[in-house]
Amino acid sequence: MSTKKIPILSENEVKRCFKRKTLEDKFQEHSMSVHQRIELLLQAMGNPAISYASGFPHEKIRYEIVLDTFLSGIWRET
Repeated sequence: MSTKKIPILSENEVKRCFKRKTLEDKFQEHSMSVHQRIELLLQAMGNPAISYASGFPHEKIRYEIVLDTFLSGIWRET
């Protein structure tokens, strides 16, 4: 029985993604957890400080906020 080794998704690959579906497909392909997705997106954006209006929300809500920030592209302008 052989196992397929999936290479790690790189920060540069993520930076080339501009649509949610493209990112989600890559994350699925690499079997990344929500925590790993958040970390990689933050790293790709240069580790910006993200503030949450209502304290520290659940991980899935944090993921949506970070994903929306990434997709907005505002981090690319700095």
